[in-house]
Amino acid sequence: NTLSERLKDTIGELKTANNELQKDIEEKIKIDETRKEFIANVSHDFKTPLTLIRAYTETLRNQQLDPEEQQKYYDIILGESNRMSHLVTQLLQLSKLESGIVQLEQSYFPIEELLREILHQNQLLLQQKQLQIGWDCEDNDHIVQGDYLRIEQALINLLENAIKYTPEWGQILLQVHTQSDETCRIAVTNTCAPLTDEQLENLFISFYKTDESRHLDQQSFGLGLAIVNATIDLHGQSCTARNTPDGLQIAFTLPLLQDTEDD
Repeated sequence: NTLSERLKDTIGELKTANNELQKDIEEKIKIDETRKEFIANVSHDFKTPLTLIRAYTETLRNQQLDPEEQQKYYDIILGESNRMSHLVTQLLQLSKLESGIVQLEQSYFPIEELLREILHQNQLLLQQKQLQIGWDCEDNDHIVQGDYLRIEQALINLLENAIKYTPEWGQILLQVHTQSDETCRIAVTNTCAPLTDEQLENLFISFYKTDESRHLDQQSFGLGLAIVNATIDLHGQSCTARNTPDGLQIAFTLPLLQDTEDD
């Protein structure tokens, strides 16, 4: 009976170890597939601007063009160079965030004030598309804890994404609400067609684009929301995305300044 029990325990341990090994193998396969997809996406997003730069440079070298046509080609080359530079900057930023080597510089700041500053910076883009801005915030300012510059970049990415995919005369709604005694919830909602469940699930994945055709003439690589998600994750909080009756809402939470006064 003792030997039987030992054998039973050993078989159970082997099954557990086998299951763990199977999970590790599946995880490795998933990581390898993600790496291959990542490299393919990076290569694709570098290939287009490099092809354009080469084509217009060769044209400038081999053909006699009038000054106006030359200036047009120079502008295209400069624009594609800036596009590549922007991609490299985003890749480096995302890599640092996901590697966990980033040291957060924690501070306390009013989140509504930061939102107003970012809105002011994007006023021209909002006016060009005649977008309406809605506010849904509580009476008191919310003092949150976090890395100011990284939270600022996350909010910039969110607002730029909302502006980019909101049709003309659409609306962007900014909301800040106390979620609990310890956190507040910041949400950006924009008018757009509803996303599928698959699109919502993959929205924060690097290089994911809900509609490839919408990115052809835009400086977008599918990294903005991935950076937002990595930034909030580094703060120990979470991002969510859901459809609303009129559009898409992306939200995240941040810790609130706690009242430490003695009773």
